[in-house]
This record gives sequence, C-alpha cells and structure tokens, in this order.
Amino acid sequence: MSGLEKMTAWAGEENPVSLECRRRHLRLPLDLPVTFQQIDGSSHIQGGKIENLSDTGLMLRAAEPLHPGSSLALSVASSDGKVSLAGKVVWSRRIGPDQAQIGILLQPSPGNGFARQLFIQEFARMP
Repeated sequence: MSGLEKMTAWAGEENPVSLECRRRHLRLPLDLPVTFQQIDGSSHIQGGKIENLSDTGLMLRAAEPLHPGSSLALSVASSDGKVSLAGKVVWSRRIGPDQAQIGILLQPSPGNGFARQLFIQEFARMP
C-alpha cells in the first residue's frame, strides 16, 4: 500500500483519490511550534510542529496519531504572538517511533490569505 493509499485509508475512504486532485488550496511549507488539546478535555496539552498550512487546514507532526473526527484547540507560536485555531482531525498516520502526521481541517476556516500571511511573516523572520 502506497503512502497516499494509507492516508486515504485513515480518512475512511473506500476509493482512494489523489489528494493533490482534491486540494483546492495551496499548501505552504512551515516549521512552526504548536500546542494542541482535544476540545473534550480528555487529553493533556501536547506539542508538535506544523509542517504545512493552507487557508482551510494544516498538517501537524506530533508524537502520537489522533483519531479522525477528534476536535482540537490549537495554539500556534508565530512571530506576531500566539494564534488560536480550532480544527478537526481528518486523517492520521504513524511515520516512525514517537512520530505521527495528522491532517487537520480548520473550523471555521480563518479565511482567504491566512496561510500566505502567516507564511510570509515566518519567512521574513528567517536569518
């Protein structure tokens, strides 16, 4: 099973379709620290990194996979301070010992240009 098939299988899809074909928003690469917690409060605050971001979602790297459908409160440490977001886990997969990638749909979407604005802020901060 390819990586794409594994990702779509975690999302519960019967017929895997290329994620690139379904994407409507540009994914921007980032390496931003984030803390998150399940909204139902059943888990402790965890840390991770945002690997890519769009206006409607993000890919998070964390220690453990999360269950699809879980609602999360996220806090992103950007150069302009903390940004609070809410989202829902769409897919999740283990990529190694103590490492997982998690796809999150932002709810509500922060709006057009959110990802580009955050990307530009972080890029401008680089040495």
